[in-house]
This record gives sequence, C-alpha cells and structure tokens, in this order.
Amino acid sequence: EPRSTEWSTFKATFVTQVAGRRLPDDQKLVFLLGLLDGTPFTVAKRIANDKYNTITYAAVWNYLEETYGGLYREQGILLRRINAFPRMSKMDQQTCLELSTLIQETIHKCCDEEGILLDNVNTDALLMTLTGKLPRAARLHYWHDLGKANKRDTLFELYMFCLLYTSPSPRDAHE
Repeated sequence: EPRSTEWSTFKATFVTQVAGRRLPDDQKLVFLLGLLDGTPFTVAKRIANDKYNTITYAAVWNYLEETYGGLYREQGILLRRINAFPRMSKMDQQTCLELSTLIQETIHKCCDEEGILLDNVNTDALLMTLTGKLPRAARLHYWHDLGKANKRDTLFELYMFCLLYTSPSPRDAHE
C-alpha cells in the first residue's frame, strides 16, 4: 500500500506528465490504469468497469486521492502517532523536541491557513490527548500559565510551551 509521500510523488508525476495535457479523460484513465499495480490497480479497474469516460476517470482519481493521499488518511496516521507517543515522565529536552515536532505536524495537517482546526477534527480531544503526554506537574504549569496570561488552550500555545524545554538551559551547560 502506498505511503503518503509515495502518493504525493506519484500524483505530481502523473499530473505533470498526463493529467495536465489536453487529452480526453478516457485516455488519461488508460494511462492512469497503466501506471497502477497491486490493490490500487485492482480497485481502480473495478471502479472503471471497462467504461472509460470522464465520470469513471474522476471516480478512480477520487478513490486514489482519498485512499492514498487524502487529508483524512493523513490525519488518521497522525492521530495514531499521537496516541502511540508515550506519556512523558519528565520534561527533558529530547522528548520535548519530539513532542513539539508532533504538535507542529498536527498544526500543519489539521489546521487551515489561519491555524484554526478543521471542522472534522475534535479540538478538545486532540488538545487533551497531546496535553496528557506531559508530566502532571508540567500540565498544571501549562494550564496555570494560560490562565495567568488569559490565553486559550490551543495547539499553538502547547507547541510554544514545549519549545521552552527544547533549548538547553544554562544549568545544563554546567552539568
């Protein structure tokens, strides 16, 4: 099964070499089917059902996009990574860097251009899951700082909080 990066490469190549040309959609579908193999080919062939036209080309393309490169798939993979991320026992530099990177990916994949979570993302559950990865004392410190600054609990605020722990402190230089 293709990974998201493989799909991105395949899609860019196909769009550049075939889909961007002035060809009838039935010919584009023939080229597309010729480039596929394995499960993607089998399912695409079943969708086309020997009817090569604009409707089947669009249906095959939509299936491939949603299955191998769609936003929901990427979000699902990201949510599984978030759930698999271990609860931190302390706020060490390396683990905070890993968590901040995961939060940054979450912002990139689950937010629009203004940083607002997309409609299909459960904001509260996502924030609670990510915040739950912090040690208890750090969570309390984070929520205290938010309240003190009269800020809302957002992915960006959590990201900024984790970043505070990613640079070595002056005491670390002496150890």
